[in-house]
Amino acid sequence: MEGSEAPAVRRSADAFQELWIEALPLALNLERPERVVPISKKHLIAMDRSLPRMSGAGERLDQLMARELSRRSFDVAAVVWDLLPVWCPPQKACRWDETKALYEGISRSDVLGDAWTRAAAARLSELNSRPRPSMRVGPPELQPHAVVGVCMEPVFEALLLGDEGLVRKGLGVRNRAVRGWPRPWAIDASRRCDLDLLGPALEACRRAKPRPPIYTKIPPSMRTHKNEWALHLLRFLAEERTPQLARHPISRRLIELFGVRAKKQ
Repeated sequence: MEGSEAPAVRRSADAFQELWIEALPLALNLERPERVVPISKKHLIAMDRSLPRMSGAGERLDQLMARELSRRSFDVAAVVWDLLPVWCPPQKACRWDETKALYEGISRSDVLGDAWTRAAAARLSELNSRPRPSMRVGPPELQPHAVVGVCMEPVFEALLLGDEGLVRKGLGVRNRAVRGWPRPWAIDASRRCDLDLLGPALEACRRAKPRPPIYTKIPPSMRTHKNEWALHLLRFLAEERTPQLARHPISRRLIELFGVRAKKQ
């Protein structure tokens, strides 16, 4: 899952794990992942042979997967990342292109076993055979050695910030005028909702009088405590039982792939 590889504080690393292993599966009724390994987009970009090698580029995603397999094997790998920032800056952000690039990189790996590269190549072939991205038979099957890509558009926080009123309530400033509150409250391709909406909202609430109680628990910083705020808002939305949480395209994709089945064959 995309997240900080080395969070500024240990508490943020713990919140990241709790977000993906406990809170999100509970909120969306998903199968719990066996483990969660934080990645950055650099892991993905480093696999793309069509791009110049990044200065100081580190481990490729396939190398990270091979290292994790050597520690403790797993059957299926879900790779979850944000669309923004874009994979290739000169190009327009495209979830379809980035998803295909993921499978191409895995299929060309020289460190993963043949079973993993063959499965990725087969998935890439299926994607390339479609006349249009939307023309598919169904979701990919979670068979052994499958890599399941989930590109979140534009970023994970989009599923938490769609309703301004609920965000204000979750931050403790409902029905209050807050100087500096970001306007307009809108999520689109030109904005980073985590940095352009939630970050300024947290800073505005920090200056509010009286200060909302939540700020005694979580510092209003998206740089050091991004995971704690995401966890807080996710729990709040789940407690509110708002239908928007499960309806968001990111949530629908996760439910489609990893939702708990009422009847398991």
